[in-house]
Amino acid sequence: MRGALVHISLGSIPDPQERQHLQAIPTGLTIPDQDVDLLVSSGEQLVQQNSKIRELISDLGGRTAAAAQARPGSRPR
Repeated sequence: MRGALVHISLGSIPDPQERQHLQAIPTGLTIPDQDVDLLVSSGEQLVQQNSKIRELISDLGGRTAAAAQARPGSRPR
């Protein structure tokens, strides 16, 4: 099996206002639900758009697509 180390950063968010908002969210145990949702969706977009991750999924024959859809550990809001 092949693995890869991929760096994902909020600094890669193309929209400057959204990037600034995300980077300004303090880390802690009391992050508002709206900010949590924004962080999660932005992270998902960064992962889905990352060329190295897409290449790894392609090399694996796309077998991880179903696992990505299931999002283990996610909880409805």
